[in-house]
Amino acid sequence: MHRWELSGQFPRQPDDERTDAIDALSPRLEQAISVNIGEWLLADAELDINGKDIKAHELILGKGGPLLAAQGREWLQELAKRPLSLYEVREVIKGKGLILVDMLNPDQPPVQIREKAATGFLTTWDTFGARLVWQYDSFVMSGAVYPMERATALDCLEEIKSEIEHEEGDPALERYITTSTIIDYWLDSILETKPLPQLVGRKFRGHP
Repeated sequence: MHRWELSGQFPRQPDDERTDAIDALSPRLEQAISVNIGEWLLADAELDINGKDIKAHELILGKGGPLLAAQGREWLQELAKRPLSLYEVREVIKGKGLILVDMLNPDQPPVQIREKAATGFLTTWDTFGARLVWQYDSFVMSGAVYPMERATALDCLEEIKSEIEHEEGDPALERYITTSTIIDYWLDSILETKPLPQLVGRKFRGHP
């Protein structure tokens, strides 16, 4: 029999004050947390199996995993391949999509994504954490979104850059630092009393 446990936590282990704040969240924010946890489990969570850390998606896609339709397998592979990052809206194309800049990789060209719903409320310079995945013929947002006020996103960006600067170019570690920092900043922001950007609780068309 295999012994396994989840390696790492989402959210991080809360203290009593944070637990009370989480319990008091609105249904809309509870739904956002549920969506984001679900995607994190599929894309980034690791299971400690007999002392060895194994990605959850590797177990699902590997030998002995559940039977999945081709579309489902492709979607899970995309989630696993594409890291979470911070994005800035540069242009809103009403009814069609967005042009985004990866704040962590500013030298990369802007990317246009297919996202009709968000064009109704996002504006230029809005910032959020997200995972962009390739679907059919274009990039889409995967479904989990981490909206932040611009000042919060810039603080998050600086912390990620500072943490990564002290590492030796390990892509897996950089992905972990980026993911955990975005999640922590987002969780802190939703536990504050000020209203969040309208991305929270919205549904996106990125799901298969």
